[in-house]
Amino acid sequence: MKQNSKLIFIQFLWLANCLVLTIVLSLMFFGKNILNDAVAIHIRDTYFLIDSFSVFFATFLLITFLIFFAKGFRNSFRDSLPNWILVITGLVLILSLTLLGNKISAMTIDGAISTVAAPKESDLIPIMVNLSIVLQFIFLSALIFVVYSWGKERQKNKD
Repeated sequence: MKQNSKLIFIQFLWLANCLVLTIVLSLMFFGKNILNDAVAIHIRDTYFLIDSFSVFFATFLLITFLIFFAKGFRNSFRDSLPNWILVITGLVLILSLTLLGNKISAMTIDGAISTVAAPKESDLIPIMVNLSIVLQFIFLSALIFVVYSWGKERQKNKD
């Protein structure tokens, strides 16, 4: 029992480190604007106004996924708890990218989502939707690799 609580505490510390890194990176990239209601992201001729919590949460998910993937890869995905954290983070990240792709594809001149003057026929919108799909495929492939390696490691330990 003491060993399990120690493992849970260690993973909690890793998550806390991910949170601290997210705060530092968010402050570096967005400055104190991350503390406001919305963050303005300027891409070419379009301003995207995005809820600051959404930006912060997406950054946290991405950093957590990358750190736990690197950590798991180093350990051959032997430990169950970090693998569960990685799989859950990856699934939430894929769902977030799906919602983002849907919101981007629904943009109109009226601003169906929080955007200012997004042109209806902008060439940026299909690029961002396709990028969202490619990122979903990459994260799904990484999750398949994680689950396969995890199962292979567990099978090796049974034998």
